[in-house]
Amino acid sequence: MKLNGHKKNDLLFKKMLQYITINNQGGFACYWRRKAVVLPIILQKLGFNKIVNIPLFFNRRMNVITGEVISSGLISFGYAEIALTALMLKILRQGDFMVDVGTHFGYEALLASQLVGKNGSVVCFEPHPDTFKIARKNLTESNIAVNNMAVGSADGHIKMLNNDVSQSAFNSISASSDDGASIDVPLVSLDSFFKERKQKINFIKCDVEGFEMEVLKGAINVIEQDKPVLVLEAEMPENGERVRAREFAAFLNPYSYRAFNFGLQGSDLKIEDLDQSKSDHANVLFVHESMIEIVKQQIS
Repeated sequence: MKLNGHKKNDLLFKKMLQYITINNQGGFACYWRRKAVVLPIILQKLGFNKIVNIPLFFNRRMNVITGEVISSGLISFGYAEIALTALMLKILRQGDFMVDVGTHFGYEALLASQLVGKNGSVVCFEPHPDTFKIARKNLTESNIAVNNMAVGSADGHIKMLNNDVSQSAFNSISASSDDGASIDVPLVSLDSFFKERKQKINFIKCDVEGFEMEVLKGAINVIEQDKPVLVLEAEMPENGERVRAREFAAFLNPYSYRAFNFGLQGSDLKIEDLDQSKSDHANVLFVHESMIEIVKQQIS
């Protein structure tokens, strides 16, 4: 029997919760699940940075680098960024169009590909050539397109940090330097890239190490016309202050977007107004006022 999209999402959400429970409890069940990644774990403990192919909680596999910070979590747990994963499982539907800005090795894009199905689309951007090579190996589904370019407020070229692949999660355009540790990468705006799009963009995830505001500035037409759900990396909350998150909120306010913290509380995903709640992660959710009740219904 084929399952509809909502049922598949619900089952994957429950499976993620099972993984979280097993990982938190430890013991035999945890060791048994991790038997498939014994070699990668050993390589990490020995300090090696090697490409390994690992299983994920949603029945896909991907290539990662032992010892690299995002990869280490994927190897040990089978998932990354719990809150964002939960949000995607609740919001993305069959036929949706997701844009992944800063895809890294492609974890979120792989998950999105499964959730949006063959009639949906996932378009990814990863500017660093070494990281892009790994992402392209992972993102081979027919509904995924991977682009080796940065995203900003204009088209052209820009410099970015050129860390070793083991530190690839910290490659940044906003922190690029002129000391030989930078490389030149192509740059495009979302408005330019998607000028001729035939499908409405439903969801944009943007994690570009401090360059998020430039991405927003280059996506005004997409934001106004498509009103996508946005997830932007801000900063880890410190003493309740979220300077960059509030900058994003102020920028998006004229376009009728509201800012929310979101997170997994027990077995439930919760969203709460940015100014009325706390968060334990860096991502912030922005929803157009016309979509707020729909999103809340999807999450409930």
